[in-house]
Amino acid sequence: MTTLISWLGVDSRGPSSVYLASDSRISWPGGARWDMGTKIFSAAQKPELFGYCGDVIFPTQVLPKVCEQIDRLSQFSIDALFSQKVNWVLAAINECISEYPSYLLEKFEILYISRVREGREATFHAALITSFPDVSLNAEFLELPIESGLIERIGSGRASVKNWYSKWQNSDAQRTSRAVFGAFCDSLDSKADPRSGGAPQLIGLYRKGPPRLFGIIWKNERYRLGMRHSEGDVMDDVEWRNSNFERCDPKSMMVLEGAQKQPRPNNVGVS
Repeated sequence: MTTLISWLGVDSRGPSSVYLASDSRISWPGGARWDMGTKIFSAAQKPELFGYCGDVIFPTQVLPKVCEQIDRLSQFSIDALFSQKVNWVLAAINECISEYPSYLLEKFEILYISRVREGREATFHAALITSFPDVSLNAEFLELPIESGLIERIGSGRASVKNWYSKWQNSDAQRTSRAVFGAFCDSLDSKADPRSGGAPQLIGLYRKGPPRLFGIIWKNERYRLGMRHSEGDVMDDVEWRNSNFERCDPKSMMVLEGAQKQPRPNNVGVS
């Protein structure tokens, strides 16, 4: 299945960022697995993020189409209401479901993250879209935390994430983005959920600008969307993070000079 989480970052001025993170494993009955599956998607220019768990084929075919259309639609203007966006997304996915072989469609869940307006007026929003056999999609609007913290965790690895998140919240890193991402990485590294694996995938939104797809330093390798990158593949316009959520130099894979260091708390333990 998967492990998929979302969280909110809050600074002294209020909510400042929102993120989606996932593992990269796709697994099949009988034990076959592939650790390079794309599980998070975004529009190119509009502040709309999506991640899925459950059924693989349908979401991976539909979400790129949804994102491509969003970039072209006036319904997704900078000040469009989140409820209106959700209604459009539901209608688009339902249209695809109506043409899909019903006996092949398995249950899936989609985390949908969005921003309305930008800059000081920016607000972040989240919804969980769930499919049920023979029933229309359901969208649950999610409450965002007051401080930096987890919005939602879904998938087969959600219990493991809860366990590690509790440990990080009992450390001096509590109520920070690195506590959420650190807990997610520890959960993945622990292998507590055999259906979650591969490198973390990370995408985010800030108060202004389009979505950012991050590179991840994982096990002394470079990854984006679960795919390993050599030093020669590094792109200058990509921001890289490690499991402590520190900004890194993709060539040396060390913390960037001048970047804030965020060492692992001593009392969290080792995954």
